[in-house]
Amino acid sequence: MARPYANRQIGWWFVVPLLVVIPFAVVILVLAEVWWLGVVVGLVLATVYGTFATLTTTVERGEVRIGFTAGWPRRVIPVSAITDHRAVRNRWWYGWGIRKIPGGWLYSVWGLDAVEIQYRDAKRGKDRMFRAGTNDPDGLDAALTAARANRS
Repeated sequence: MARPYANRQIGWWFVVPLLVVIPFAVVILVLAEVWWLGVVVGLVLATVYGTFATLTTTVERGEVRIGFTAGWPRRVIPVSAITDHRAVRNRWWYGWGIRKIPGGWLYSVWGLDAVEIQYRDAKRGKDRMFRAGTNDPDGLDAALTAARANRS
């Protein structure tokens, strides 16, 4: 059995606004005596930025799981469905978050490194591509190679 792999990447584009900009905006609105707007804006922005602050990728128990901060949104790909994978470098204009990119989907929170996973979608009977952004592309690629070698 392959050793479990886990990596959590922090998306600084999301954390900085969460810790600095949002509290500042809330204080300004509260001081302007529009406190209710400050609370609403703070909650909405904290929810959005907090959701995409980290991206966790695990390879264990025959699955690859890629999920944002609270585990949602997430993508689960059975190792047995993977047909190919490789470390890649994303184009800068692909951005961060959840993105539709040429050939498939990308989940990313920081940087340009990713691992591209080709897999067979059993529900739809189609080949699919998914890119998982990571600060450890070589480690994730090696974990996928080990998991595929040990599948039975």
